[in-house]
Amino acid sequence: MKIRISKSRIAFIAFFWLLLSASQLRAQEQSAAFSADTSKFLTELNEQFQKVGDADAAEAKLILSTFTYQWTSNLLAYTQKKQALFICRALSERKLEVSPYYLLYFKVLTTLVKQNSLPATYDLLHKSVNYCMQSKTPSRTLLRYLTQTDLLLSSNAFMKSNSEAWFVRKGTYKFAFDSVPYFAFASGNLACVVRNDSACIYEA
Repeated sequence: MKIRISKSRIAFIAFFWLLLSASQLRAQEQSAAFSADTSKFLTELNEQFQKVGDADAAEAKLILSTFTYQWTSNLLAYTQKKQALFICRALSERKLEVSPYYLLYFKVLTTLVKQNSLPATYDLLHKSVNYCMQSKTPSRTLLRYLTQTDLLLSSNAFMKSNSEAWFVRKGTYKFAFDSVPYFAFASGNLACVVRNDSACIYEA
């Protein structure tokens, strides 16, 4: 038995699939917060930061202002700009919130710029962030890594709570990656502060 399909029906089917494909493409573009075009990145990042809650609005404004200055002043190399865009696209795909994920990431990134970090440091940071996002629990793993990194960069601390804190004094360290991200310390003194008391471990 032969099945005959008219040319007009074939044309209608082809037109229907073309419309469907175009609508799916538009939906994908609309759902993505960041395009691949670095010239649009700051505008798209500003739009993303508008989603932050009132409690984090002041901090978000400061972080965004700092990053915008570093971006427009070319304190970030083109490679580092592409890395930041890649991370933001990954955060968006996983639907991670501006606070704490974007805020912590950009706090770390802008601090590295202020410290005149080497290109290899940026590479290791982004390799580590990408590793966290590929883990079985990406949101939890990434949050732990970024929190620890920010704490170390901003306070030279391993751990801080309301009652106890551990700091590294006179130490040198660098970002590193083996099978997992870590920090490699060449030397340093450890200081533990508990309420009104403290203790030091020299050359730990």
